[in-house]
Amino acid sequence: MDANGAPTLSDVSGSQLVLACTKCDRRGVYNLDRLIGRHGDVTLTWLREHLAADCPRRLERRHGDWCGAVFEGL
Repeated sequence: MDANGAPTLSDVSGSQLVLACTKCDRRGVYNLDRLIGRHGDVTLTWLREHLAADCPRRLERRHGDWCGAVFEGL
């Protein structure tokens, strides 16, 4: 956890992290060691925003139909 108590990548157990959208069929499976190597021990909130930055719902800023990206199993 970071200084504010937010969970970070080092708090995740296992070797993979799955980010899926509850509103569309977007889904990604990420290797935890690669994520840490690329981004460091960032918060899961930051990582979700970073990985879902190209979501069409985010880019179009759809009012009331925001991106539904969540980490599965957390």
